[in-house]
Amino acid sequence: MANWLLYVSIVMDALFLGAHIWAALIDFRKREIPNVTVIIIVVLGVIAAIISVSAADHILGLAIVLPLIIPGLLGHMGGGDYKLLLGTGLYLGLTQSLIAVVLSVPATLCIAVYLLAKKKTLKNIRVPLAPIIAFGCVGSVIVKWII
Repeated sequence: MANWLLYVSIVMDALFLGAHIWAALIDFRKREIPNVTVIIIVVLGVIAAIISVSAADHILGLAIVLPLIIPGLLGHMGGGDYKLLLGTGLYLGLTQSLIAVVLSVPATLCIAVYLLAKKKTLKNIRVPLAPIIAFGCVGSVIVKWII
């Protein structure tokens, strides 16, 4: 990888993670994800697809999160959550999106167990998903740089 491409990748990952952390904090406090955050992530995803060796990988990353937006379309998840998922899939690509999903599942289960222990039911509970998505994304980017 050329030096300039390495630096661009580091800056893009930092912006991507910063946008996710920002979205997670806002979602945790207000239960909404700012559209500007999603726009930043989508723009980074488009740039990543353009400079990537395989743009198809980024398109497949977008496709892998499509089933995850079904709850949003059924009204079980906010619009910001599934827009964030689509932008994230575009940026991460197929392999990294799968890693992010795998890392997010234990976080989701921990939150569900906590909520069940506290409230005894998961019915009508609104959980901010951006922190869970951010957790998976941070882990996915760390895995990318370690490997």
